[in-house]
Amino acid sequence: MSLVRAMTSSNQIVLDAELSSSLKSADLVLIGDADDVLVQQVCKVSLERGLCPVWAEQFCYTRQLTVRNVGATTEVSPDLPLFIRNQRETSGEVSKFVRGELFAQRWSTTALMTSPVINRPTTSGITDYPPRHLMKRLHSSRLVDHELLLEEHYSSAQIPDPSRYEGEELSVGPANGDKSHTATRYRSRMPDGWIFQQVLVVGDRAWVRRETADKAQHIRETSIEVAKALDLNFCVIHWRKSMVSSEVKLARVSGRPTAAVVGDQLGLVSSALVDLLMS
Repeated sequence: MSLVRAMTSSNQIVLDAELSSSLKSADLVLIGDADDVLVQQVCKVSLERGLCPVWAEQFCYTRQLTVRNVGATTEVSPDLPLFIRNQRETSGEVSKFVRGELFAQRWSTTALMTSPVINRPTTSGITDYPPRHLMKRLHSSRLVDHELLLEEHYSSAQIPDPSRYEGEELSVGPANGDKSHTATRYRSRMPDGWIFQQVLVVGDRAWVRRETADKAQHIRETSIEVAKALDLNFCVIHWRKSMVSSEVKLARVSGRPTAAVVGDQLGLVSSALVDLLMS
């Protein structure tokens, strides 16, 4: 099988026609920039397995999607396994308008797709899952045991004990330098004898980076539970872990792992992504 690329070109009519034809024989669709290492590796694994991937630019691909009512059901065409990655945005008011239309089109179509979608758009965005928003969602719900979460406080006033908390200034209003439009997020500092650990999650599989010999299975299982609670099928969970006990605290969740974060586990993760797409 061969790879079909569909990226923006000057002859958009010809490009759209080629993509439309290619999608008829495609096994999966990859959305991402040409220099995205993770997409490159997923494409390589797909080809090695005899699959036919279509690597498309988001504008090109979205124009090919159609939603139609069939009796009492709604169908999306083409409905193919889809891996969505961040793409560089263009500037200008026209592009801003087009991006809004693109978001609405892709959000509705991917929500209705029955095929697996990795990085399915959410109501908070089409190209990102802000880590702070994900943590606030966990804190404001009962999706996971709150004993797993770091203590957090949001305040416009200084918390008097900086030895217990680390602060991060947040913008909550116009970016005009007006201090009345800022607040601070305070989180518990990491105690002595604790370390950071990252866990990559793909569906029901997880890998611990810089894995310690003990309690690794516990962290993997808990990370998968956190990812499912947030409806993420590809993410990285950042933990603070005690070196002398099994205690862990959830520090951060990133819904868009980069190739740098995946690191030397790129082959394992890419293979698992293809498994998930073709499941």
